[in-house]
Amino acid sequence: MRTLKFARAARLSLLLATSALLAMPALAQQPAEPPPQPQVVPVQPSTPASPAPAPDSPLPPGNPGFALVVQGNVPGMEPAAFAESVMKALPEQLTDPTRNFTRGEGFDPKAEHRMVMVFHGDDQLDPRGLCATVAKEQAAPAANAGFLDLKSTVRVAGAFCKGEEALSTATNQVSGELRPDQASFRFLVSDVAKQLFPSGFDVLPGMGASASTRTR
Repeated sequence: MRTLKFARAARLSLLLATSALLAMPALAQQPAEPPPQPQVVPVQPSTPASPAPAPDSPLPPGNPGFALVVQGNVPGMEPAAFAESVMKALPEQLTDPTRNFTRGEGFDPKAEHRMVMVFHGDDQLDPRGLCATVAKEQAAPAANAGFLDLKSTVRVAGAFCKGEEALSTATNQVSGELRPDQASFRFLVSDVAKQLFPSGFDVLPGMGASASTRTR
């Protein structure tokens, strides 16, 4: 009787092991989750546009001179809504065309300027390649950040671009849960923006501190 029970148990173990082996290729073939698609946000000026552009302004009134591109988002939140929250967290001087780099030396109003911010969970993401990636309307190869995970670290890779050229890059990170309504989120976004404009928001990255605005 014991021998019969042992034989049945052996056959059952063999059947389970065979089923597991057959299931392994199917699991291995499951594609990895693609990175979130970047969202392009028209940057709104922090102050109301004047009826006419300033005499030294190369752009129409209300045009801050760049577009914001955001990749990544909080789970359960629309990507466009998250990108909008990033835009609102940018420093006011940066989005004000009467005070930012658009009136400084070296700014080309015909060039396509973008600020790129990728929120990710990877340990390494080189921001120097972000401008070329975004110009091709592709997503950076990075997993979405664990915004709601208390044990995770949300990382940001940023770049300020002129076409496919990176004029400046930045990285930053914060540990723990991160939501757009938190002060830590606004500080993170603001700090990345400040890194991208090391000489101040009135100076185009790469021009140096001497390239201040033409009119003060």
